Amino acid sequence: MKIRVVLAVAVACALASCNGTQTAMYAPDAWHNAPVDLSLTRQAVTSALHSENGDIRDFFQTDILSYGLPEAVSDWQIEDSIARSDHFTAKAVSRFNSYMAVHNIFSYLELFERERTMGYELHALNMMENIMGFKPTVAASAEIRNTIDTLALYACRQIGSAAFGTMDECNPEIMVDSAYSLLAIEPMYDIFNDIAIDKAVQLQLSWSQSFDTLSVSEIGACNNLDTCLNMFFDAMEQAPDYDSQCALAMACVNMIPSEFVLPAIQALLESGHYSKYSFIMWLGWRSAMQYFYFGPSRDAQIADSYFNIQRKNTFMATINYLKSHPDDFSALLTLEWLCSTGNIIRNGSNISGNDSPLDYKMVFGN
Repeated sequence: MKIRVVLAVAVACALASCNGTQTAMYAPDAWHNAPVDLSLTRQAVTSALHSENGDIRDFFQTDILSYGLPEAVSDWQIEDSIARSDHFTAKAVSRFNSYMAVHNIFSYLELFERERTMGYELHALNMMENIMGFKPTVAASAEIRNTIDTLALYACRQIGSAAFGTMDECNPEIMVDSAYSLLAIEPMYDIFNDIAIDKAVQLQLSWSQSFDTLSVSEIGACNNLDTCLNMFFDAMEQAPDYDSQCALAMACVNMIPSEFVLPAIQALLESGHYSKYSFIMWLGWRSAMQYFYFGPSRDAQIADSYFNIQRKNTFMATINYLKSHPDDFSALLTLEWLCSTGNIIRNGSNISGNDSPLDYKMVFGN
């Protein structure tokens, strides 16, 4: 989608000019930047490595391969009860759920079009039922609620007419663009200027210069799996703070087996802590999970439900951080990016598959 493409361009441009310097926008406190205990993750990964009949599910302690597109009501959604806690949270949660409704409806449309080109539409009724269930929270404006309801109807008309020949065809992507345009009108932050936004992007990307290069090289050079696993988790345990853990884990994505590092990143995302690297770490984790385990093909299973649960966790951790750091523009921008970044696109900028390899390259550089 357009918003996601604009974000990718902004991050890519900032990556080219990033000097790794920190700014006054980030002022961590003891709790949010405390290192996370990864001992349970270490035990799970070690046990999975030595399991005779184990598979990738054991490394993540869940059946990751069972996830696909989000259902209308599931763990990716932020509950209305959370939104009622205060005005800022209400606005943020409304924005998150509204964006997610549009992202998910578009993903169903994309998948249906892929199934249609392959000559079957077996899941059409289930898709239509889910699409009609995607709603923003009650805090959303009437205009946003009506726009998303209309989008859902257009999407179901398109699927119904193509699958069953019972309705006139329409173009729901026009409504998708209208919904995104409406949501883009009122961001959660005041747009100071392009320089401030560029600094916020650079802060996200400064992770690539915030770890011990020698330590990462030593971990990556190890040829024994047990030794490599122990070196990685030892380094993570010795990291002085959460930011350092995040940077180190991302640096190891290209260096050690993904079965070691991606469960650790997932544990960091689930910890409830906030990092100045939160958004870029979630985006990198998502692209690596899709690329390594679900596949880069346009017809691959895309585990948006699984990815968006971690998006929600990262979003809520950022909200909790902002309650004690309300003037942190970078954190506000993190919320906005987590909202406006679409699901992985099947028919996007990558001519040979879905967009996960492009996100992977943008974050990790290769």
